[in-house]
Order: sequence, then C-alpha cells, then structure tokens
Amino acid sequence: MSVKDEIYFKYVNNLVTGSIKLLGALKKTFHAQDIILVGDRGMVKGPWRREWESAPPEEKVDFITALRRADIRKLVKASTHPIQLSLFDERSLTTVEEGGRRYILCRNPYTREEERATREALLAKTEEKLAALERLVVAGRLKRKEKILARVLRWINRWKVEPYFCYTVEEGSFTFCRDQERITEESRLDGCYVIVTSLSASEMDPVEVRDRYRSLAQVEQDFRTMKTCDVEIRPVRHWNEERVRGHVFLCSLALRVIHEAHRRLKTLLDRDEFNHSCPGGSLREIWDRLHEFSLAVFSLAGHEFHQVGEFSENQLAICLLLGVETDRKKLSRMLGL
Repeated sequence: MSVKDEIYFKYVNNLVTGSIKLLGALKKTFHAQDIILVGDRGMVKGPWRREWESAPPEEKVDFITALRRADIRKLVKASTHPIQLSLFDERSLTTVEEGGRRYILCRNPYTREEERATREALLAKTEEKLAALERLVVAGRLKRKEKILARVLRWINRWKVEPYFCYTVEEGSFTFCRDQERITEESRLDGCYVIVTSLSASEMDPVEVRDRYRSLAQVEQDFRTMKTCDVEIRPVRHWNEERVRGHVFLCSLALRVIHEAHRRLKTLLDRDEFNHSCPGGSLREIWDRLHEFSLAVFSLAGHEFHQVGEFSENQLAICLLLGVETDRKKLSRMLGL
C-alpha cells in the first residue's frame, strides 16, 4: 500500500466511524428505532455500506441506493446473477434478491430516449473531430504516430465515448469507425436503473422503495433553494455559534414555509408535462402578485381606518388556496386592530 493509499484509507475509515457515531446520536436524540439512509449512487457504497451492514442491532442502519451503470452492465453479463436484461419492464417493477440485498429493477421510457439522443449527439461530435483529424493525416500535415494518438485520445476521451469507437494509428496513418455492436449492446440498457436496499419486502414494498429513492431529487432541489434564489442561506455573515444556528434555523423555517406554500398552491404550480407551463408561473411570481395588494390608511375624527383595495381574480384565487380571509370588510377590520 502506497503512502497516498494509506492516507486515503485512514480518511475514509475516519469518515465511516464518524458517520456511525452521528447516526447513533440521531437515533438517541429523536428516539428513533430505525434509520433508513437514502443516498445516490456515489454516497452509499464501499466501506460505508459494509460498516453499516456489519453494525450491531442497536446501531443498524438500512439503506436505499442505486447501482451505477457500470455495475448494472457487469451484473447483467454475469449469468449467475439474477439481474438479467429481460426482467426490466416499463409497466411494472421486478424484484430480485441476492446476498441479503433486494434489487428493484426499473425502466423509464422517457430517460431511455434521452440517453439515446445524448449518446448519439456525443458520438456525432466525436466523429466530426476524428474525421477532421483523419483529413490532416491523409494530407500529410500530421505524421508522427505519438502525436496522432495523442489527438485521438484527446477527442474520444473528451465526451467519454472511447468504448464506442474502433481505431488504428500507425506512422502517417489513422483510420476509425464506430463499434456498432458495442453501441447496440449499450443501448439495451437505456432507461434501465436498479435500486438496491437492505430492507425486506415485509418492511417496505417495491413501489415505496422506488419512491423513496426518487425523493432524493426533492432533497437536491431543497439544497438549491436554500443556497440560491428563494432562501439564500449563503453567505453566512455571523461570527458566533448562536447566531449561525439562528440563521440556519430561520432558513430552514423559510424552506418549510415554501414547502407549505407549494402544497397549498399545487393547482397553480403543477406544470404541464409537455410544455412545462403552469397557471401560477412560479412561486416567486405569486409572491410578487401578493405584493400588489393595495391598503389605504386614513384618519377621521381622530380615528384611523384601514381599507383593503379590490382583489384581482388571480389574487383572489391565491388567497382562497392559502386559506386567507377574502372578505374585504373583515380583512380591513383585522388590519386595523
């Protein structure tokens, strides 16, 4: 083991040990009997998963994650593994078990077309670059084998398409073509993904396992919301622990308000699956419409009165969905209190 490998091993080992302690603390703090960790393909793997699976019952952590494309390809090719290409279905989920793990086999027709289109676009771009390189070699402007090979590798590695091309490089000679057999083989996996979990069928059914994994997209969206447009948790301009905790708490509370607004305004914010339009535009646009309410304040005989202006049709719809009082007289009296 090299010094670099040893340092990396110690670093990973410390992270694993720390994560087990943290999850144990979460169990104790929230009096949780079970913890299910949902992670993407890069999080729940290797030493982490082995450590959680071998933990004692009081520290046991179940997981839901997905296999990487390379892992799926390897398992499909292994005749001894129960995951086989024929089991992937667009209309239903297939479940297989192996080595104490449950695999949920899914196929998405929409991502299948997207993956095919993306691969074809990258192949075409690479082919264009290689064809230009071939013309240079034929014209005698590039002769040395090392330089030709360096150019070839530069382009076929740029978009990760090297497995899909066959090429030969010699002194003053270069030819290439697509490996159509490999491309056809790879296309059979388009739209396929495999969710793997340590949970048994009695603990969670396949549909819920899939939905829990898909919920990661909402978590990622929440982090984007927290960091950027709506909440802006960054930059943190506080210098002591109490204020930093207060800032994070307020941002988390704001995110909870956003979630509740999305829930109540669902009919205005649901997007059309074809053109992605929605009646309300966006939550930001809805907030802007609510800012357009007019409120008149006037005094008469020593008394102050408040008068709410007319609601537009859009504002009225928003208020009804949010459960806000829409009787202008009642609302005026409430504002005057």
